[in-house]
Amino acid sequence: MRFRRRNTAWLAALTAIIVVAGVSGAATPAALLALIALLGVALAASFVEVRPNRLREAIPSSPLSMMRMSAQAREASERARRRSPNAPPGLTLLDIGLIALVTSQDGSMIMRRGRQVSLDDKGVRPYITLNIDPQSSDRSATIRFEILDHNGQTQYVHETRPSCAMAR
Repeated sequence: MRFRRRNTAWLAALTAIIVVAGVSGAATPAALLALIALLGVALAASFVEVRPNRLREAIPSSPLSMMRMSAQAREASERARRRSPNAPPGLTLLDIGLIALVTSQDGSMIMRRGRQVSLDDKGVRPYITLNIDPQSSDRSATIRFEILDHNGQTQYVHETRPSCAMAR
């Protein structure tokens, strides 16, 4: 907590008014007590710094979005939170995973959604589903996908900047 100097003039004026009211005897003891309490509140408020943007960031996304999150998204969000505590505000991860292309026994191509890559897969692409608050929808961001193997070695990296049509 830090005292904000810009409030010094107002606190001095309020203190002067209370002293004048107390010395003059015009104020009743109850009114004087109320003025002193008001001075105490003003002093306390001078030490508290309210940042509405920080409060908004601290509030989790809407409960509806949290209910729609997949288990993979919850796990990925928790991992990201452990790596970096300053997540972008107004952004909720709803789903994340891989889409793999597999050839079935009859030769047809099948797309499957999952977390693991098999040697039988013909191709794999990551996907992500985000819920973006309307206040944050005009921001531009780069989405980076990294796929790590069981040893933690990077096997795939892809960065993309979504177009406005994709982001809306």
